[in-house]
Amino acid sequence: MRGDRRVAPLAEWLFWTILVAVLWSQTARFSQPIANFRFGADGWPKVVLLCLWLGATFQLVLSLRSIGQEEKFAKKVKAKKSGEAKGRVWLYRLVFSKQNWRVAGIFLVPLLYLWLIRRMGFFVVTPFFVMLYLWILEVRRWDYLIAVSFSVYALVLLIFTRLFYVALPVGSWHWGYEVNHYIITLVRLGL
Repeated sequence: MRGDRRVAPLAEWLFWTILVAVLWSQTARFSQPIANFRFGADGWPKVVLLCLWLGATFQLVLSLRSIGQEEKFAKKVKAKKSGEAKGRVWLYRLVFSKQNWRVAGIFLVPLLYLWLIRRMGFFVVTPFFVMLYLWILEVRRWDYLIAVSFSVYALVLLIFTRLFYVALPVGSWHWGYEVNHYIITLVRLGL
């Protein structure tokens, strides 16, 4: 039992460590000196990756500490455990756990977003993505969902289309391209 509870935090930490290592290796592709920045073109991505790894390590330490405290408390209380088949309970918890579905959504919804953004365009997909992601993060009040989604969407629209004039994906599907182009035109006109 003791090792079983520590596997999930260690597996999560290992996932983040591997992801950071793979992304760190990709920074070598654009490792070039920049005149006004002594750390080079790959300086900031490496800082972000280092912070991501430190955050994952901190989360691991907190999780292991919490598990240790729970085990100490369980020893003090000496709670009796039922004789259920542990394999079936573990499988049931894995499949039907709300938290597992939430974690799966946290990782899979951005992948779906990236797939849709190339086809439907940034300006069509983004408000729905923000709303769905907030729902996964357990924001359940519709007024908050709509207000935050609209605020983030409006801010991104203003920053990228009026301030920086950055070309965001407009979609490869014809109707998606048309809607995105119409939205960009409206924002640039100031409507």
